[in-house]
Amino acid sequence: MQEACDNGNAIGCAALGVAYYEGKGVKQDNFKATELLQKACDGGAAIGCGLLGSAYARGNGVKQDDFKAMELWQKACDGGEGVSCRLLRLKEVVSQDDFELLQKACDDGNPEACYGLGVAYYIGEGVRKDSAKARSLLQKACDGGYAAGCTLLEKEYSKGSGIKQDDLKAVELWKKACDGGKALGCGLLGNAYSKGAGVKQDNFKAVELWKKACDGGESLGCVLLGDAYSKGAGVNKDNFKSVELWKKACDGGEAFGCALLGNAYSKGAGVKQDNFKAVELWKKACDGGKALGCTLLGSAYYEGKGVKQNYFKSAQLVQQGCDGGEFNGCAALGALYYAGFGVKQDDFKATELWRKACDGGHAVSCTLLGGSYYEGLAVRKDLARAKELFGKACDLKDEEGCEFYAKMQ
Repeated sequence: MQEACDNGNAIGCAALGVAYYEGKGVKQDNFKATELLQKACDGGAAIGCGLLGSAYARGNGVKQDDFKAMELWQKACDGGEGVSCRLLRLKEVVSQDDFELLQKACDDGNPEACYGLGVAYYIGEGVRKDSAKARSLLQKACDGGYAAGCTLLEKEYSKGSGIKQDDLKAVELWKKACDGGKALGCGLLGNAYSKGAGVKQDNFKAVELWKKACDGGESLGCVLLGDAYSKGAGVNKDNFKSVELWKKACDGGEAFGCALLGNAYSKGAGVKQDNFKAVELWKKACDGGKALGCTLLGSAYYEGKGVKQNYFKSAQLVQQGCDGGEFNGCAALGALYYAGFGVKQDDFKATELWRKACDGGHAVSCTLLGGSYYEGLAVRKDLARAKELFGKACDLKDEEGCEFYAKMQ
């Protein structure tokens, strides 16, 4: 990440800033973190602006400044960083009323006031951050019929943030939020039906809920509905409809929609094939903090499609993708290290990246990592481990992995 940041990679600076905040791989240092986030924000990374806004909101590494926080969240939101858009809305709930008045109103049974207080405790705004207190207040808001309280509360249950993960409870809260008119709740409930998490898997129900979310102005719902049309999951396959929905999401500031719309232009699926348009959209997605956009843009630079071929730029971008949790990016970066394209050739680094991608479920990386163990490339030769990895790759539907596994039987 340090190398990527030093080379002008804004997302790399943002990721390094987070590492300094959390003390992961480096000594914890809030001041260094904010310096890096500022660099990321100045470099055009919307996520860097959003995280820096949160630092100003809490006074982490900088003097606490609500106005600066909101200014940065607005900049990040304008750049397609959805979390910052939501933080702006949450902040407004807290700042519009005096804290003591909110407390009194909540005590008198006003669910919206309880939500405002819950948000304050949830993000540490005006009070010391207290997850347990936040949950109690959000539950009170939810029970009182204020749907936004249900939506925020479900995040605690679905992610296990401070409480035991509970898919059934999350689904219950998403349903309550959706029934209360919160489009985000409908979108997340659709996700649960799509994955079969806390409910019986049902693509048709997922599509119904994503449509409700999209129609309600939640861009993520449009993205997921577009994905369903592209795969024919719960609806008849329709690439033209996918493009329409992804464009709506992208225009609405959802960077993930821009990434998928770029993919459609790259493949000519539902729209006239146009590599230049694809690159433009992937750049917008990457600048908006979406790792998928960075990875796809890196691939464009590798292949020279829509841009002049540049292995160094490709390496920088897929590094951003990998740092952002996109395992295709890790796999591509591993291949670049293996070949020595855009980076110094390094078998150990290649193997390390394929391991990370394989652990994340990237099938081809499991095959490549299996090959490393089979050949003894940057690892001790281990045929049993190679066979295990080829088997995993095969389970993940990689044909070459299946072939290698069959040969070792």
